[in-house]
Amino acid sequence: MSEDSLIDAPAEDVHTLLRYQLYALVTWLGIIHNRHRVRDKSHSHALLRFTRFQKLVEERFAEWSQVSEYALRLGCTERSLTRATTAAVGVSAKAFISTRINLEAKRLLVHTDFPICAIAEKLGFEEATHFSKFFKRETGCTPAEFRRRQVAFDVAK
Repeated sequence: MSEDSLIDAPAEDVHTLLRYQLYALVTWLGIIHNRHRVRDKSHSHALLRFTRFQKLVEERFAEWSQVSEYALRLGCTERSLTRATTAAVGVSAKAFISTRINLEAKRLLVHTDFPICAIAEKLGFEEATHFSKFFKRETGCTPAEFRRRQVAFDVAK
């Protein structure tokens, strides 16, 4: 617009050109603003869904390990729940649940003397072997190895 204001033409024509450019700019800004507002609304809806999911995971992770159970309770599809979780924290809903279960498993292994089979049961696993496979997949070591490493680390302090 600043370059167009210097055009060698009658002043009335330059003013008309600048006026229409200003209208175009204001229209463009309105369009961009509306796009962001729509995106923000959908994002806030997804964030609300994730917040409700996060609270429910805290309450039920030891009972429910499937995304479908949470989606049913929240009244949404597994896919929309996963989209909301991915948008909020960058991981799938399943990974979010697994991370919470794994965190609790580590806490129980380090801060209690519960047998591994009791921890497995407490976390909703029907078999200790399922828990051990899950834990090894998530951490790279078995629950017993994890506990031994933590004990050795604490002794070394």
